[in-house]
Amino acid sequence: MTAVDVAITTVEVAVSPASFSVVEVSPQGQVLVDVAIPAAPVVAVAMPGSPAVDVVFLGPPGPSAYGVAVANGFSGTEAVWLESLVGEEVSYTHNQGVPSTTWTINHNLGFRPVVAVTDSAGDECVGDIAHSNTNTLVVTFSSSFSGRARLT
Repeated sequence: MTAVDVAITTVEVAVSPASFSVVEVSPQGQVLVDVAIPAAPVVAVAMPGSPAVDVVFLGPPGPSAYGVAVANGFSGTEAVWLESLVGEEVSYTHNQGVPSTTWTINHNLGFRPVVAVTDSAGDECVGDIAHSNTNTLVVTFSSSFSGRARLT
């Protein structure tokens, strides 16, 4: 049995392959909740006056993702398969030559990228980023300057 402190009560959880039981006991030793539940893939138990307790039962081990790939026709080592999962880095660099407090960047990446801005001296700068859509964003700064924005 494992005891877990929840608010002012103690919760004990006992797990077996076929079922689990949850017992909530007050500081005075009074049993507040005593529940036995058959095992299931995922069970959530809510205790009165305390946060929900999630109890997860794992099923028997299945094939690895690499094993599934091989079963579906992949031929190659696991290392080659892992390397095949890494896509090309998609990025865009915006050069702001004219100092401005607002940089409108049309990147055409098709997603909302992470933005890193540096001024012309190479120092990192912080601004407010607003994604107009998946291909355009606007960065607003408190003072005007020129520099670069790297989008990844």
